[in-house]
Amino acid sequence: MNKKKFKSEDIDWAEMNAIGISSEFLTANGAMDNFLAGEMTQPLNMDIILLGNELNIDATLQLIEKGNSPIVSIVCINKDEFEIE
Repeated sequence: MNKKKFKSEDIDWAEMNAIGISSEFLTANGAMDNFLAGEMTQPLNMDIILLGNELNIDATLQLIEKGNSPIVSIVCINKDEFEIE
């Protein structure tokens, strides 16, 4: 088990849910331990909402420290191009 760098209550879940990433999704996909440890998750297929557009992507997630609260880094790994209007 990974040592937790962050606590679940440190995360702004309302903001995460607004872009389509929930604690339930991370837990169901076995990614929560790595996520809370500040490590990159395994590749996850997810629907996220950016600029009002829903995108289906394969990506890794990582919590990083930014000021007093963690932020999520999303690294898209699928090679298909997509366009946001």
